[in-house]
This record gives sequence, C-alpha cells and structure tokens, in this order.
Amino acid sequence: MNELYEAAFAPANMVYTVALIVMTAYWLIAIVGLVDIDAFDIDLDVDYGAELDLDADAGDVPGLSSQSLLGFLNVGEIPVMAYVSLVVLSMWVVSIQMNYYLADYGIGYQTWFAIALFVPNLIFGLLIAKAITTPIKQINKKEALKKIEMLGKPALVTSLSVDKQGGQCEVGHQNPPIVINAVSRDGDSLQRGTPVEIRAYNPDNNTYVVVRHAREGDAA
Repeated sequence: MNELYEAAFAPANMVYTVALIVMTAYWLIAIVGLVDIDAFDIDLDVDYGAELDLDADAGDVPGLSSQSLLGFLNVGEIPVMAYVSLVVLSMWVVSIQMNYYLADYGIGYQTWFAIALFVPNLIFGLLIAKAITTPIKQINKKEALKKIEMLGKPALVTSLSVDKQGGQCEVGHQNPPIVINAVSRDGDSLQRGTPVEIRAYNPDNNTYVVVRHAREGDAA
C-alpha cells in the first residue's frame, strides 16, 4: 500500500493522481446531491441523429469535424463527467503501471518519460472510454429509433384527459400495450377514449405530441 501511495504521488504520476482525486471528490459531492450530474453535459447529435432527422445536413460539415470526432469517441452517450472520469482513471492506471514496470530500466518516474507518455496515454484513455460506452451507444440508438418509429401511429387517450399540461395514451394493441406520456399539440383537452395520432417527440421530457385522429368521413 505504501508503495502504491509513493508511486501515485511521484512527480511523474502527480498530474493523474490529482485529477483522479478531483474526480472522486466530484462524485462524492454528486452523491450527496450538492452537484447535478448532468450539469456539465453537452448537447451532441450522435451519428444516428441523421436517421432521426435531428442532425444538420451532412453538407453543412464537410470532412472530419470536431462534432464527428466527439461522435466517434461516444462523447455524450453518458454524462460528460462520467466520461471524463473513465479517461482520467484509465490514464492514471496506465501511468502507474508503465512507470512502475520501467523503473528497473531507468525509464520509469523520469520527467521526460512522463511528458512523452501523456499524448499516447490520453489517446488510450479515450479509446478505453469509447469501448466502455459503445454498448450504451447501441442501446441509446435502439431506444431513439423506437421513439421516432412511433411518429404517425394512432393511439388512444387512457388518462382522464390529454391537454397542454400532459396526460397518457396507449399505443397499438401489444400485450402489454405501450403507454406513453403525451401533450396535445393545439392545447385542446382530449378526453379519455379519444383516438389521437402521434405527431412529434420531445426528448427533453420524454413526451409525445398528439393531435385528434381524423377518422374516415370526418371533415378535412
């Protein structure tokens, strides 16, 4: 334990150790509720955004952009601070191990070696974070596609009403049926049993926007 402590606070590893301490302090503060975990999140359209009609046209960003790079690294798939914590932890572990095992060769714990190791260590940390978040990205993609596939589908009001304040609707005839949170698009009060059609989805509050479904024979 003393050996690990000495290695962690050696000048060659100090930067990573301090960063790890800061991350640990952040999560302890977040656990007690003094910091919002999503406070540092960024709004990033991931690569499946084009399928969901959420991204700008591809022609607006020719070639490799910072946005596409962040998308490749899966930044935005989990809270930003969680992503940064993964990178910092990976870099700390690599630095500790590399300096420890190369100390016998006179390389480890050398300032020049720590500086030379930083960039490859950062790249490795980003790739580790990408590998860990890739399964999460696939889950998010499937969930997002399911939400968009709901657009245009008929539903039935199951709460007392659906208005601009909210309500619930039942979609399809699945067993069990899919129940969604909904608001009326025009602010109308749609009573229980009213057939509606899903027109939009608001990811900010996980709510669908519905309108009264026009039956055959209804006036246009």
